[in-house]
Amino acid sequence: MIRRLPAPQYVTELGDLYQLTGHRDLAVQEAALLDAEERLFRANGVNIDLEISLYSADHRVHLATGLRAARAEYARRKSVFVADALAWQLHVNGRDAEAIGHADEALRLGTRSALFHFHRAMIERSLGRADAARTDLDQALAINPHFSILHAPEAAGALAALRAG
Repeated sequence: MIRRLPAPQYVTELGDLYQLTGHRDLAVQEAALLDAEERLFRANGVNIDLEISLYSADHRVHLATGLRAARAEYARRKSVFVADALAWQLHVNGRDAEAIGHADEALRLGTRSALFHFHRAMIERSLGRADAARTDLDQALAINPHFSILHAPEAAGALAALRAG
């Protein structure tokens, strides 16, 4: 699929798979491809702030750049997807009190997104709201227990830890 359609989402997911299965050299190659795609998109006037923000937050890299990208995208459009990305970026930047409002906004329409519930759960957990975090983790895993190669195992682990005490 990547050879025919090297969309950033697919490149990112393949890189994550390589990283998680111990193929670090292949993961590095996918990250380099992603960087090249970013430069090409920007050179051609394509806005990829949302994608940059999510990648940055998920991989804990270039966090200041990722937060700027999320804020810029949120200034342009206030969709549930952008609100979620901004909430996640704020969380990884240690700004959970600000993040929770955006996480709530992302779910305001009743969107059934395991990823949105996971993001809000992690923010709630950081804020010491264990019951709310358990509820959102339960919801995320009920929607799709395999919602993310990176985050589904983290969600299951966090839920187990919250249930244990």
